[in-house]
Amino acid sequence: MKRYKTLEEILSFEGNEIALVIGNGVNLTKNHKNGSWMALLSQLADETLDTPISKETLDTLSLTEFYDLLGIKDANSRPPGYFQKRFCDLMKSWVPNNNHKMIVDWAQEFDRPLLTTNFDHCFSEVANLELFRKSKSPKGFTDFYPWDSFFANKHPSKESEPHQHFGVWHINGLKYYKRSIRLGLSHYMGSVERARQWLHKGDQSLFKKDNQSSWIGANSWLHIFFNSPLLIFGLMLNENEVFFRWMLIERAIYFKKYPNLAKPSWYIAPKSDISEAKRYFLEGVNVECIAVDDFDDIYSRNIWTQSQPR
Repeated sequence: MKRYKTLEEILSFEGNEIALVIGNGVNLTKNHKNGSWMALLSQLADETLDTPISKETLDTLSLTEFYDLLGIKDANSRPPGYFQKRFCDLMKSWVPNNNHKMIVDWAQEFDRPLLTTNFDHCFSEVANLELFRKSKSPKGFTDFYPWDSFFANKHPSKESEPHQHFGVWHINGLKYYKRSIRLGLSHYMGSVERARQWLHKGDQSLFKKDNQSSWIGANSWLHIFFNSPLLIFGLMLNENEVFFRWMLIERAIYFKKYPNLAKPSWYIAPKSDISEAKRYFLEGVNVECIAVDDFDDIYSRNIWTQSQPR
C-alpha cells in the first residue's frame, strides 16, 4: 500500500475511490465556531440540573455517559425522546459554512459518498440536497436507524451501490429523524447491536462472502464503510466514540478474513490530537495516521479545489 504524507496526495491518487468520513470538526475551525456539541450539552444540563455543573467536571466526563446521566436524572418528568428533540431544536441556529460548501462541491464533482457523524444538515443544506431512501430494507424502515436514508441532488439508479455515487449519509442519526439521534452510551450500544446483526447473523450477513452486493446492509451507509477506502477527518476518535471505533475493529476483522477485499484508510488530524494511544489503536485497525500542523492543512480551499483525482 502506498503511503501518503498529505491530504492533497490522497485526494489526487485515491480520489476516484474514497469515501469521506467527517465529524464535527468541520464546524469548529477558526472563523467557523458554528456548532459545538459540548455547548449544546451544557445548555441541556443547565435546563435539567438543580445544581450547575462546573466546566472542569464537564470537561472530564465522557459526553455519551453524561447524556445518559441527564436522562436518568429527568426520567420521570420528561416524555421519551425529549432530550433528542431538544438537542435538535438547539441545532436550528446552525448554518453551513465555507468548509461544508467546498467539501460537498468536491464530493459532487467526483461523485464520491460522504459519511458524517454529525446530526445537523449543513452538508445537505449548502447544496440544496433532497432526502432519499436507497430502498426498503428487508426488515422495514425505522426512524431509530434510518441507515438507508441519504441526501443527494438526484436518486441514483437502482443498479448502483451506495459506494459508487455521491450522497450524504449520517452515521449517528440526523436531525430530520429526531429519534435517530445517537447521543448516549446506551444509544451507541443499540447501534452496535443492530450492526452486529447485519454483519454476522444469518445468510444475508456481510461476513458471508457470497453476499457482498446483496447483503442485508447493501443499501445503507455500512456498505460504503466496508467497500471504500476511507478518508477520515474532523473526528476526535477518542475512547468514548464507542460505536465508530467498534466499526473500525469490525472492518479490520472483515478484511483479515477476506484480504482480497481490503481497502486502505487514513485519519488526518492536527498533531496535538493524535496521541500515542490513539495512533496505536488506529494503526492496529489498519488506519494510517497523518498528522498536520493545523486545520488549514485540512480545510484549505486550495487543497479541495486544486486536487484532481488522477
